[in-house]
Amino acid sequence: MSPSLAGSDVRHSSHICLPFETHDEKHAATVRFIHEGMSRGARCIFTGSQEDFDVIAGGLEELGICSKRARARGALQLRRVAEIYLRDGVFDSARTLDTIDGLIDDAVVEGF
Repeated sequence: MSPSLAGSDVRHSSHICLPFETHDEKHAATVRFIHEGMSRGARCIFTGSQEDFDVIAGGLEELGICSKRARARGALQLRRVAEIYLRDGVFDSARTLDTIDGLIDDAVVEGF
């Protein structure tokens, strides 16, 4: 089990922002947080770049989670920024919130 993060007792369907100063800090905190969530049976959705995805997958592998299997079963979803925040190339806060609400609803329906 990964070390617990401060504030990691996040309630169901919550959003969290992890503070960081460097990319290494960002990736370490993100990997620990995702590992903890997946260990609790949560679906974890991360929005970022391909570089982020590669680092997260590698970090999860080091902690004993096969990222390919986690993605295949839907426990881990890696989404590009444009897919969540810039649909059709435009930021629309209402549409973004609808997208996130849909992702949460899907996770619940699928047993996460």
